[in-house]
Amino acid sequence: MLKPLTELTVKAVGLSGDGVAKSVEMLSSPQQLFGSIDLARLGYQVVGDIAALAVMPDDSPTLLKRKPSGRKCVAWNEPLPLDAVKTIAKGLNCSVNDVLLSCVAGAIGQYLHDQGEDPTGKEIRAMVPVNLRPLEKAWQLGNKFGLAPLVLPIGIRNPIERVYAVRSRMNELKGSYQP
Repeated sequence: MLKPLTELTVKAVGLSGDGVAKSVEMLSSPQQLFGSIDLARLGYQVVGDIAALAVMPDDSPTLLKRKPSGRKCVAWNEPLPLDAVKTIAKGLNCSVNDVLLSCVAGAIGQYLHDQGEDPTGKEIRAMVPVNLRPLEKAWQLGNKFGLAPLVLPIGIRNPIERVYAVRSRMNELKGSYQP
């Protein structure tokens, strides 16, 4: 965790230094004003994202944090029809990923409840893939994605409320440099 954070900090400091140099240069060339404003916005966003990662709270204490037992088990369910998931997503004005991540959060919360733990108000972090390919390059082959930490609201029992919480958190990630 420290190495990526250090690298991001170094990049942010580098961007800040570039911003100062551009500001001095701008005094002699006012036409560069818009470029330096964009650079300042970029630096502000990067520093904000670094701060968000640095102050991210620990996961809520749950049974999931106990010492591993050495025993493994596997579980699965019947597949969800994609058309049904798409219909739900469209009806709630969110993405298919928002619906599916909300289902994962609900399943984890239900598991904890079935184990005798009250998950109300609890949250855990998960790494989620985020598309990094620009829309104009969507036709290209290959994977272009990053991983970003998403706090899953495992303690929200109402599925609609949980979807909206996930959608809100995913939208915050989509506008950041965290991925």
